[in-house]
Amino acid sequence: MKNTILLFLILSTLSLSALELPQYEVVAGDTINLVDINDLKQGEWRMFAKYTKTAGYEPDQLVSLGIYKEDVREGLWEFFTMENELDYTSYFIHGIDTVQGAKNDAAARTYVKVLQEEINALKSKISSTEQVESSDALAAEKYEAEIKALKNSKSILLIIIGLLLIGFAIFFPKLLKKKST
Repeated sequence: MKNTILLFLILSTLSLSALELPQYEVVAGDTINLVDINDLKQGEWRMFAKYTKTAGYEPDQLVSLGIYKEDVREGLWEFFTMENELDYTSYFIHGIDTVQGAKNDAAARTYVKVLQEEINALKSKISSTEQVESSDALAAEKYEAEIKALKNSKSILLIIIGLLLIGFAIFFPKLLKKKST
């Protein structure tokens, strides 16, 4: 009986520890590379060679950086050489490379800049008529708060289950003895 209770306690603890939480990295105080609980990339991403397995780069060397929304590249992305210099920029709309990665091409950079300015102008118009979500820093704080809340509720749940199991292990044998007498 004690072995069954112990086995139940171990299995329930292991299953609770498998709760999914958002994953992210903190680099130089910035929250980056967030993967939400739906396994979608969100926010600022810095793609290091260790993620892309790009030949010739050191594992912690930056290959590209930009923004993901719902696991899709959005906006301006920068790509770097093995010498850590800007190689080229591209502008993504719903994951589609609108510049096709023109290397060091002044016209492409101008085009990207114009697109960025147009988008910023549209965002300004939207923000004047509608309430727009806060900055990425507030979104990161929100995710961190959600993670803390999930961890706290997980800890409380584990404590409650542990107390219930201890109470069960202590009082159940006494009840069986009373019924048998």
